[in-house]
Amino acid sequence: MSMNFLMQYGRLNLNSKNRLSAKVFVKDKLYEKKFSKILELCIYSHSQMLKNETQLNDKDEETLRSMLKTYMQNNRGNFKLGNYHIDSESAEIDECTYKTLGYCDLKITIPDNNEWSNEPERYFIIECKRLDGSVNKNKLYISQGIHRFITEKYSKNMNIGGMIAFVENNKGAIKDINEIVEDINKKLIEDFRHLADEKLFPYTVIENFVNSYQSKHDIRYKNRTIKLTHLFFDNRNVI
Repeated sequence: MSMNFLMQYGRLNLNSKNRLSAKVFVKDKLYEKKFSKILELCIYSHSQMLKNETQLNDKDEETLRSMLKTYMQNNRGNFKLGNYHIDSESAEIDECTYKTLGYCDLKITIPDNNEWSNEPERYFIIECKRLDGSVNKNKLYISQGIHRFITEKYSKNMNIGGMIAFVENNKGAIKDINEIVEDINKKLIEDFRHLADEKLFPYTVIENFVNSYQSKHDIRYKNRTIKLTHLFFDNRNVI
């Protein structure tokens, strides 16, 4: 066995015993910049869906998510994300019990260029929901969306994540996206007892996309917060 191999092997053992803590990892601005690129890719991919697909309004969540994933996969190189892997319905596993915590809608894995690395896999998660302004769907956006990040079911080792809302027609009164966001914020505070500074606030990902928001949430019993970026994709005008 060569000395080079032993030295390399020694470094591997050192890495496995001295893994980067999540606290150090999430402060790295490089990951925030890359996540911004992923959000831009999401927005671009949805714009291509609007151009090339028909009748998005009546599609179910799985179809919309899979469609978006395909467009992201086919265009990721244009955003310098060619070596990022995009997966859907990926299982989130509890590291202690090895039980499945849930299945995330979109998982974007950060490439590791070190083939000797034993570091934990790092990835971004984006959860998708359908919204039409109705009370029940707005509540589900919180309870089965935002709360999955707050309870560390998703993004346990990351301080950033994302949510996508596919906005569709409602048989009742048609609400604009601002009204939907206002109702989600109202329910977040009044029904789910969150602090006022945890509401969704307008946030610019790119200048020509106005339906983007950001929220920050404390992780209970942990000394950290998670920042979520929300993209609202309007499918109502596609016929």
